Amino acid sequence: MNFTHVYEQETFYQRHACIWIDCCDLSGVCGYCDEPAMRQIRSRIAPYRPYGVHFIDSGSYHYVSRFWAEKIEREFVLVLFDNHTDMQSSRFGDIMSCGSWVRDLLDTHPFVRKVVMLGAADGYLRNLQKTLAGRADYARRLVAFSREALYRKSTWQELADEHHTLPVYISLDKDVLRLEDDITDWDQGDMPLAVLKRFLDVLIRHHEIIGIDICGECSRLCGKGLPAVQVNASVNAQLLQFIGGCRCRAIGTDGG
Repeated sequence: MNFTHVYEQETFYQRHACIWIDCCDLSGVCGYCDEPAMRQIRSRIAPYRPYGVHFIDSGSYHYVSRFWAEKIEREFVLVLFDNHTDMQSSRFGDIMSCGSWVRDLLDTHPFVRKVVMLGAADGYLRNLQKTLAGRADYARRLVAFSREALYRKSTWQELADEHHTLPVYISLDKDVLRLEDDITDWDQGDMPLAVLKRFLDVLIRHHEIIGIDICGECSRLCGKGLPAVQVNASVNAQLLQFIGGCRCRAIGTDGG
């Protein structure tokens, strides 16, 4: 999904069968998504099912994950890799944002049974705890692992065992990665790319995967040959190759 022309500067997808969904003509979409834009985006992805791997541009468009996930018509678990929790209240009434889409999904989707968060910064997790304190309906449907917990063996085992009977949809914002591995538009986490791949391997080996979306392009430093574009293209290529090489029970092939 192309919102900023950034993928036109990358080549990682050119040897793969893919569907190009152009959204560069849309307004009211950067960071926030107003009602006319929501209708347009839903219309453009309407022919496609949630299966497959979806690249959805900068983290400013992470809310597009909601539109793919709302296509799922059976119980599932959302696994979120992100330096942020995306559980804020929208600053502009009912207008969805890249920082509120997880909350919106929990409020509106009848089949999302749990959200599992991996990699969020401690400050964002503290704010999340304040939100959960007054919302028992959120608390029982949301699990957030601290960065420290990501390096405990028990976390890996819990991730492998938890909800093993339910399929998983993975939403990945590359701002969860450390700066040594990628460059994004937002403040970034400290997860090495190798650790991210290990988590993906655990998920794919132990769960049925409905689909995966990936965002985090550095559109503000867009330009052919620029380091940010080259680094993102390299990470995208590595993730696509890694996901394709993993043994999994189901990742569909008709996504965007």
